[in-house]
Amino acid sequence: MCPVCRGPLMLHTDTLLHCRICDQGYERSAGIWRMLPADREAVYAPFLDQYEIVRRHENWGRDDSGYYRALPVVSRDDPNGSIWQVRLRTFQTLLRRVLVPLETRSRAPLHAIELGSGNGWLAHRLTRRGHLVTAVDLRTGERDGLGAHVHYEARFTSVQADYVRLPLAGAQFDLAIFNASLHYAEDCEVAIREAVRVLRPAGRLVILDSPVYKNDEDGRRMVRERELAFLSRYGFAANTFTSEHFLTTQRLTDMAAAIGLSWRMLRPRPGFKTTLRAAVAVLPGRRRPARFPVITMERAPDAAGGRTLSRSPDGSATILSEDVA
Repeated sequence: MCPVCRGPLMLHTDTLLHCRICDQGYERSAGIWRMLPADREAVYAPFLDQYEIVRRHENWGRDDSGYYRALPVVSRDDPNGSIWQVRLRTFQTLLRRVLVPLETRSRAPLHAIELGSGNGWLAHRLTRRGHLVTAVDLRTGERDGLGAHVHYEARFTSVQADYVRLPLAGAQFDLAIFNASLHYAEDCEVAIREAVRVLRPAGRLVILDSPVYKNDEDGRRMVRERELAFLSRYGFAANTFTSEHFLTTQRLTDMAAAIGLSWRMLRPRPGFKTTLRAAVAVLPGRRRPARFPVITMERAPDAAGGRTLSRSPDGSATILSEDVA
């Protein structure tokens, strides 16, 4: 589907797609389909420029293919080891509570799309399990973007695109995963609706590693703290692009009700540092830390169980349940 006019795309060659309606062409170069329209590229450019500065400063990425193939496992001296520890626990929960049950039920390779793929580590993990994976991101660099696909022996499809306007036909994926990316959306509901569009009727949507707060105020305080820290360290507040930045349980409930989805929150077992931060947060004046659960969504059934069951005005069920994986 053409990301400009939403018309059908025709494959001219192995490296060229063409839209008959608006005459746009899209090439595959360096193994990546380049499907980000020029107007959206201009919108994202200031944000991506600042993002790259931060990521280089934080020393993300390596030249060693073995490093990428081992992710989310890293060495103890990795400068971003604490973040990868969180992602490892998230991945383990995804594997046990979502992926293995889907594999058992399907008994065939899943068609999966990863939204906000970054360096493609999760797409690689899914592909190694025999699934057919499409990785979507804005960034294309070899160290920290889609270009890192060169480090993996298992091959997946890489697409540079805006995940609120996917260049893909609808109802073709069994699994859609926002990988540490949904909170960057201008409007999370719009992003979720677009992901649901490309899912098959029984498909599952998963949100990984987006910060979730109990209330808006804690989230807004986090954003203010981060902007001040970025101003001090980099000379900019990293707010050139409007995004939601975080989620709350109420926001998730409202979005699910609006779209007609049921949702469930799976909490990975916390590490020591997470437990310590939560304990310190009860002190006066401290904001509560974010949680990074695995959130699953699917089209709401007529009847479902869960810890809390609420209904939207149109009668669709919204399920909120929390489990520790």
